[in-house]
Amino acid sequence: MIQKNLPGFLVGLRAINIAMHKITIEREDILELLRQWKSQKDSSLSCVDTRSRIDFQETHLIDSTSIPFESLWDRVHELPPHGASLIILFNKDLPHTTILEAATRLSVSPYQITKICTVSAQFLCLAEEEGLLTTGGVSRRLWKASPCLEECIELIEKEIKGIKEEGEGKEEMKGGGLLAYDLACGGGRDAVFLGERGWQVKGYDVLSSQVAKASLFALSSSLHHQVTFFQIDLQDPLSLSQLDQADLVCVSRYLHRPLFSRIRSLVKKGGFVVYHTFMEGCRESKVGRPRKEQFLLKENELRLIFDGWKIFEDRIFLIPDGRPLSFFVAQNVH
Repeated sequence: MIQKNLPGFLVGLRAINIAMHKITIEREDILELLRQWKSQKDSSLSCVDTRSRIDFQETHLIDSTSIPFESLWDRVHELPPHGASLIILFNKDLPHTTILEAATRLSVSPYQITKICTVSAQFLCLAEEEGLLTTGGVSRRLWKASPCLEECIELIEKEIKGIKEEGEGKEEMKGGGLLAYDLACGGGRDAVFLGERGWQVKGYDVLSSQVAKASLFALSSSLHHQVTFFQIDLQDPLSLSQLDQADLVCVSRYLHRPLFSRIRSLVKKGGFVVYHTFMEGCRESKVGRPRKEQFLLKENELRLIFDGWKIFEDRIFLIPDGRPLSFFVAQNVH
């Protein structure tokens, strides 16, 4: 029943949203969907295949993304940013009411649901005729790490690599790669992003639900051996006391000022801190939050906290909803 599958505030929108969606099953409609996918010239349109991983590996649309239906709601953080346009493919045996309810939930998230379709024998035959089928487990990545981390990671790796090469033979890198800590890791996007680049990553969050989602994310990305997650209360003064120093400590959308001194001590010489969180000015945005002073970074605050470090970036970054976030990157040169 929809009352069990959807949050309460969505139930009242059921009739309106379901009426807006149509399951594509007719031949001409399927061809229209396939040609729309074939003609896409950029990444503004995404195709999410919710069939089983086995079915996806056997055959799927080129450049589509595999997120099995049974884990979809635990992996929504792997979808593109809100507002993106989606084609969603479902197993042909899934009840139509279940499909429509899923489309409703996603459209209120909000995503623009362009087409929803079941993958029938006819669908696969037409897709093959259009030259759109492939095999294997390669799944297109839709999600993004924090913009701060994505923009600066190559610079960080270049700087650290230079230091490692200078001291080659004197220090063996842990696990054959660089070590990063992702504090307040949430769903694990930043940690998995680093893992994809060969980093060893440990992520920490206070919520067991987030740790579970992040762990599933690492597993589905085949990175669970090098990207691991732990439940920990970062407001506990002793929470990080047993950790070794790392090459990188990153924090995104989290602020607990007593943690600053510990972050400084966690970054080894030559290592980096990347801090990307809400700043004063959020209260004046349309969203209006966070509102509490304790969750809002002040201008130049990080520059003072990391005094003596080499600062590569210290600027304000506006996200699409107009809220200002810090874009801060600094290296421990002591």
